[in-house]
This record gives sequence, structure tokens and C-alpha cells, in this order.
Amino acid sequence: MNKHTVFEHSLDPIWIIKLWLLIHGGDPAPDLVLGELATMRAISALAGTLSNQEVGRSIQEKVDVAAKEHMQNMSKELAQGR
Repeated sequence: MNKHTVFEHSLDPIWIIKLWLLIHGGDPAPDLVLGELATMRAISALAGTLSNQEVGRSIQEKVDVAAKEHMQNMSKELAQGR
């Protein structure tokens, strides 16, 4: 018996939500919700490459807060069966 499991994907919240939506369906369309989150993550990552690090950190902090709020709202909606 293998005690170590290797996953082909990361077990982050976005992957778990995507899996949930693929299994159970969802409203709004999963691609739209996941696209918004992916966009937020991309903006945050790109902000880290700015030459003005202070501006980059400021953008990252704001986008990360917005993404967390988006995830919380999405979790509430899933819990309510919307």
C-alpha cells in the first residue's frame, strides 16, 4: 500500500470549487465565476512584477481582498443552493 499520494493538481480553493461545480452544476455558469477568480489571480501575480514594488504590493493586497470576498460570496451562494 502506497502511503504517499501524488496529485496531478493543486488542492487550492479554486480547484475544489471547480470540481464541485463540475459535479453538481452551478449558477452562475462555472466558467464565468472561475474566470473572474483567475483574472484576479493573474492581476495579483502581474502586479508583483512592477518596478515600483510599493504600487505592486498595494495592487496585490487590494486584489487579494477582492478575491477572498468573491470566494466567500460564492461559498455562501453554494451553501444556499443557488
